[in-house]
Amino acid sequence: MFTPLTFILAGNYEEFVHYCQSRDLNRHDFVYLNKTAEGLLGRHTGCRLIRIGTWRERRDLENVNELIRIDHFEEVRDEDVLAEGSQAK
Repeated sequence: MFTPLTFILAGNYEEFVHYCQSRDLNRHDFVYLNKTAEGLLGRHTGCRLIRIGTWRERRDLENVNELIRIDHFEEVRDEDVLAEGSQAK
């Protein structure tokens, strides 16, 4: 059985890393949503999605949005992730 993953849709990888660092999150607990991460999709249930930064400017946004629709992501807010992180500490 696979555990749910939290994917982060950012404008680029640097935004993803900055997001995790600025919130004191372990970036290895999150997945940067890009073409490479596509192999993880469908193997996990209950995946969550956070949209950050300049995600609307991605050239592959149409393809990414199709993946999101197919895999039925649960969209979560930044505040929800921060609250979970503070409870875990």
